Amino acid sequence: MSEVKPDSSQVKEEETKKEEAPEVEIPADLVSPEDKEKAPKKKRNNKKKPGQWRNAKQNTWIYIQNLPSDTTEDLLYDVFKRYGIIQQNLNGTPRIKLYRDENGKLKGDASICYLRKESIQLAIQMQDDCPLRYSDTTKVHVSEAVFERKNKRDKPASDDEDDKTKKLRWMHMQQQMHNLSWAEEDEDEGGIGLKIIVLQNMFSLQEAKKPNFKEELISDVRSGCEPFGVVEKVTIFDTNPDGIVVVKFKSANAAENCVKRMDGRFFAGRQLKAFFWDGHTDYRTKMTDDEENEKLENFAKWIEED
Repeated sequence: MSEVKPDSSQVKEEETKKEEAPEVEIPADLVSPEDKEKAPKKKRNNKKKPGQWRNAKQNTWIYIQNLPSDTTEDLLYDVFKRYGIIQQNLNGTPRIKLYRDENGKLKGDASICYLRKESIQLAIQMQDDCPLRYSDTTKVHVSEAVFERKNKRDKPASDDEDDKTKKLRWMHMQQQMHNLSWAEEDEDEGGIGLKIIVLQNMFSLQEAKKPNFKEELISDVRSGCEPFGVVEKVTIFDTNPDGIVVVKFKSANAAENCVKRMDGRFFAGRQLKAFFWDGHTDYRTKMTDDEENEKLENFAKWIEED
């Protein structure tokens, strides 16, 4: 077999590379302004640190169609907060948009902006082709929002914001994430990165006055939630008229599964609502003096009973 010889031009090129001197970094104060402009710029290390927001421009919007004519932003918030944290406007209201025609009449569609992209698939999985309320006969269609930009007038309102407003909105999102204590390891476990859920309508205020109420309910909640994963903490807000119980799981995947299974279930004859904590709602309520005195009197009677 004949020997294949390399091209002479390639040999010369390789020899030239070997003869090149190693690069020597010249102190900045010895470099002329002309050479500074010619020098290649160093690439920045854009690798995100654990727990840092990854992509501010990623789409976190869902699009909802075939809505009932009496749909309100409050109703959409109550339904879709179950599947993830809804972003807030700078004034604290949820980023929910109900579309109307030129006469102000609802068109039957809306869009909602979540804080994390992973919430989109959960919302689609749980709510697509389902009624908003159990009493509704119409079923809504839920999909990931797609923004088509043909000209400036088609751009979302957020694109028209000035730099200061965008910065404020970014800081607001960061505060929401800080409140929720998100961490990078949540994504490795699956789920949408949220570990604290809210169970609503778990008890009545009358039941909350019974002796050993908290201890018994915490035990019931733990036994009902632990099949989904490790429960780190159960908090009973016994003065909240909505019967609120907050559960913190060790993993985001366990919290997500709990919301899926618990929402709409019945407990002690009451239908429950299960959703993720939004990071800012305080479920504590202050008791009036009369309510406080009544609670103390009932406790004293229980102590005196044989």
